Amino acid sequence: MGIRLKDGEIRRRREAAPLGQAEAAARAGFGSAQHWSNVERGTRSTAPTVETLLRVARALGCTVEDLVELVDTPDQKRAGKAAAVRSEEAGKGKPKGATK
Repeated sequence: MGIRLKDGEIRRRREAAPLGQAEAAARAGFGSAQHWSNVERGTRSTAPTVETLLRVARALGCTVEDLVELVDTPDQKRAGKAAAVRSEEAGKGKPKGATK
C-alpha cells in the first residue's frame, strides 16, 4: 500500500480555519509560504515526508490520516488480479454439488 494526499483536503482545512498560506506555513515551521503552497498543491513528484505531513496536520489541528488516503500500488493491483484469477480457476475443477 502507498499513500496519497486527499485531493484539496489541505486547502479545504486551511481555508476553514481560516488561515492564509503564510500563517499556515509559520504554524508548520516552514521557511516560506511557497513551501506550504507546494505541499498544498502537491507540486512535488513524490509524496511529502512524514515530518512534513505531521507539521501540516498540527498546523491545521487535524491528524495525518485526515489528509491522506491509502492506495494500492501497481504491484499490489497486479498481485490481487492474479490471486483472483487463480481462485476462479481453482473453482472450475470442483465436482458438481461440492461445497468445498
